[in-house]
Amino acid sequence: AVAIADIAAALGMSPANVFKNFNSKNALVDAIVFEQIGVFERDIRPLDKNHPPLSRLRHLARTLMEQHHQDLNDNPYIFEMILMTAKQDMKCGDYYKSVIANLLADIIRDGVDEGIYAPADIPSLAETVLHALTSVIHPVLLAREDIGNLATRCDQLVDLIDAGLRNPLAK
Repeated sequence: AVAIADIAAALGMSPANVFKNFNSKNALVDAIVFEQIGVFERDIRPLDKNHPPLSRLRHLARTLMEQHHQDLNDNPYIFEMILMTAKQDMKCGDYYKSVIANLLADIIRDGVDEGIYAPADIPSLAETVLHALTSVIHPVLLAREDIGNLATRCDQLVDLIDAGLRNPLAK
């Protein structure tokens, strides 16, 4: 509900200065979220290829879950920004999903290369895995959940995903 004029006042500048750089509140939110995604990309520490795909998948899912849970506790405004990106057509939301899907695709591709996972359309499969993990990594769905319950659910979901990657349903 904040206006550009409020943001400008908090920064000690005129609304014109804010509009000079960001033509709308959505553009400002997009820029803030892209900056946070950059921090995420620098800070995420996926396990390397020396670890089995299941361990890598579990580590990534747990890291995302824990980070999103912590972010919501540290900054309640993140929840509002996430809802805004979901309601508006904002590039940052799609980009964030692609970052996570690419991390998942790397794990799946390595699992296929090692003969652990069945060959498949990896980008499509990575998107499906991302959608499956949504219940334990999407901030809207984990906002009021106990971290211990989330961790158990996350591990169970990763085990289910791993089994599906190893033994896909016949088409």
